[in-house]
Amino acid sequence: METNVLFGEKVIVFGGDFRQTLPVIQSGQKEDFIREKNMRAKTDPSFCEYLMRIGNGTEKTSLDDKIEIPRSFIVPYITEKESLISLFPEDAKTFVAADETVEPNDQSQFEDFLYSLNLAGLPPYKLILKENCPVMLLRNLNPCEALCNGTRLICCDFKTRVISAKIAT
Repeated sequence: METNVLFGEKVIVFGGDFRQTLPVIQSGQKEDFIREKNMRAKTDPSFCEYLMRIGNGTEKTSLDDKIEIPRSFIVPYITEKESLISLFPEDAKTFVAADETVEPNDQSQFEDFLYSLNLAGLPPYKLILKENCPVMLLRNLNPCEALCNGTRLICCDFKTRVISAKIAT
């Protein structure tokens, strides 16, 4: 938002269970938050305790009833190449979007533009995954099988156009 005002001067409504809060990543993009998930709570007891205090409503607040996030809990965003995905041991699999213009003659003229779009609710043009890395569903695929928007999954296997994953419990 190119501003130093909290939340880029946008009105934010918080709700739900703060124990499921994603870590803060300075200057991160949507895919960075999704990649981070909340795996940090498993390996960082102080972060886990902090989330529990917020979830239980016992975390200290300021005079204006706000909770301050300690600097030690903020995950800095350096570059896309230095993201969490590089920490997984397996070989990376890259999935590239296949966007096309309505008119085939316009494809070469608008291809770079199509690849620069990052639309809400859609994965990035180039999605890099590894076996055992976490992903989050962006659509309600099958609510009866608990495959709903926001469901966290663990990647198991990759085919040319298919990602096999299991629900993270």
